Amino acid sequence: MQAKLLATLIAILLETFDGPTLKRFVDFLLDWVENAVVGSASQVDDKLVLPIIGHIRKVFDIPDNDEPEPAE
Repeated sequence: MQAKLLATLIAILLETFDGPTLKRFVDFLLDWVENAVVGSASQVDDKLVLPIIGHIRKVFDIPDNDEPEPAE
């Protein structure tokens, strides 16, 4: 049931978003995954997931335009 609901939600989002909005949304999701991977204690996911995310960004032309975090 949850998988079907998620699939329906994704289909609605894909129909609703135009190209630039969809790219910003995917960039947000990829940033979220990157932050979770970098914040974990495991180095294995860094070596597996981050290159995959980099490849997704390259193939779909979704630049990582994150603002650098201000120094404290």
